[in-house]
Amino acid sequence: GSQWNDKELRYSLRALERNLKGVRNVIVVGKKPDWLQNVIHIPAGDPLQSNADGNITLKTLKVCHRTDVTDDFLFINDDHMITSPMHVDDIPDYYKQDFEDYHKGYWNNSLHRLRVYYTWQALKKAGYSTINFELHVPNLINKEKYIDAVNRFSFEKGIGLCPKSLYGNLAVSGDTMKQMNDPTIFNRKSLESI
Repeated sequence: GSQWNDKELRYSLRALERNLKGVRNVIVVGKKPDWLQNVIHIPAGDPLQSNADGNITLKTLKVCHRTDVTDDFLFINDDHMITSPMHVDDIPDYYKQDFEDYHKGYWNNSLHRLRVYYTWQALKKAGYSTINFELHVPNLINKEKYIDAVNRFSFEKGIGLCPKSLYGNLAVSGDTMKQMNDPTIFNRKSLESI
């Protein structure tokens, strides 16, 4: 559930409708607010304790196993905003940098960063590349590749692993990748400063 009366979902959907071209259907997985309409809804809970990314992975797998979903689909969280006109085909596979390039102190200050650290170590141990795809942006997902990528790891155990980086390092082509700084706004800001 939302601590903001699902306003983040409302605004994300409004921005999607206004700015993103090439979308056929919108599927919402999880809780369904009373006001939500004209979407496909897949009910889902959060069964994993202290493992937000594991819960997201389970929800995304529900979508991947549906026959009425295209082989490639856009994954977008309820707090992602498409703020200018674009076509879904123009969304690259955004990444930050290689996990190997982070300074030691980066990993010490949050549960999420510890989960990112565990993801880096799991990828490295399995012999895959270790690029950080943990940006707060939409991602194009291929159903078959997603199922294969996340199921190679124990994402449900402990605090979990980050599905964007698991998928990105196993399934994304270097031709479609684009490096960017994280656009996430962590502090309260005025509209003018944003």
